[in-house]
Amino acid sequence: MSYIDVTGKTEEEAIQSALAQLGMERDDVSVEILERAKAGFLGLGSCPAKVRVSYGEDDEPSACRAWKRASSSASILALRV
Repeated sequence: MSYIDVTGKTEEEAIQSALAQLGMERDDVSVEILERAKAGFLGLGSCPAKVRVSYGEDDEPSACRAWKRASSSASILALRV
């Protein structure tokens, strides 16, 4: 899965900017908020929002990864018994 990190004045602005760059819809991506926007005092010390937008196919579905983790944990437990 590929991703881009984008900043904006607000979280929503950063997400919209990333979607525009990618030419994708909101339903086609996954969004992780890395840093929330901070207004600061009278505009001083303000900090933009930073989001990571992931897109594309997973290397393998998350259910598959969870099953592999559970399977390997079960086999380790079986060896201990």
